[in-house]
Amino acid sequence: MLPNMISQLAAGVVVLFGGVLALNGQLSLGNFTQFLLYLGMISNVLLQLGTIYQRYQQTRGALVRITPLLQPATISSTPDAKSLPEARGEIVFDHVTVQMDGTRVLDDVSLHIPAGQVTALVGATGSGKTLLVNLLARVLDPTSGRVLVDGVDVKALQLEELRQHIAYVPQSTFLFSTTLAENVHMNRPGVGEEQLQKAVTMSRLSNDLPQLPQGMETLVGEKGVMLSGGQKQRVAIARAIVRDPAILVLDDALSSVDTRTAADILAELRHVVASRTSLIIAHRIATVKDADHIVVMADGRIVEQGTHHALIAKNGAYARMVERELKDDTQTDEIEEVSAHVRKA
Repeated sequence: MLPNMISQLAAGVVVLFGGVLALNGQLSLGNFTQFLLYLGMISNVLLQLGTIYQRYQQTRGALVRITPLLQPATISSTPDAKSLPEARGEIVFDHVTVQMDGTRVLDDVSLHIPAGQVTALVGATGSGKTLLVNLLARVLDPTSGRVLVDGVDVKALQLEELRQHIAYVPQSTFLFSTTLAENVHMNRPGVGEEQLQKAVTMSRLSNDLPQLPQGMETLVGEKGVMLSGGQKQRVAIARAIVRDPAILVLDDALSSVDTRTAADILAELRHVVASRTSLIIAHRIATVKDADHIVVMADGRIVEQGTHHALIAKNGAYARMVERELKDDTQTDEIEEVSAHVRKA
């Protein structure tokens, strides 16, 4: 757009001043015509060069994104990998260390999560919570140490079967440009209508259906542009429930949901997580205080662990997090109260 505008502007200036010179006899009509022809030829060449450079930049950017996908996978199943048709969900992190660019982002982490337990991971941003759960599905492998599922090292398991037993709900959800129903069941042939409706109800996505023009058949648009952030997260939670996994991971999956809706979702999820191992990563203590076990992480290490009440009694890092959250909630309530008085006035 800009090169074309500059070219047309330059041509207009040449015609204006050249025409004045030709009318005053300072420039012959033939020379003026010749100059215009040369200017047109040069402009076309420059525009073509600009187009070539633009295409080069687009191709270069595309290659940067596509090349890693064309490379052989660095993580794959070994030829003698063991099968895991049924999983109980027992997880063990055995002295796990992850080193990146010379820095230990996880440092000698050991944690045992019994099958069926709800475990919460809390801590500041960058403390290693998401990195730790990524080791489960072998998104990356630890530099040292082992990760075991049902007593078997995940490196010794068939990768596809391992990942089928894990449902991961991220904070940022990717939705396909199709209907809401297809985004939930993800074309899984074994999912029936009753199971789909149960997942929609548990995730509280059913509360939003009256607002959608065609209910579950509503097209959500590219990357779910038709839905809000909270609605996208509820779709992701429903998608995880439909999969009926042995291990459920919620990675700050309720960050865009209001506190009341989050409480309703967690209350419904208790029926789901009661029969499977669940890992909940959250920044709001209210989301995880009822977990069976809470793990507090800082700088890639586990600094505290226990139940909500036991950690409060320790008066350590977890207690300080609770105190900060209560203080923030009090300030928010005070701001809302002042705003209400202002509106009344």
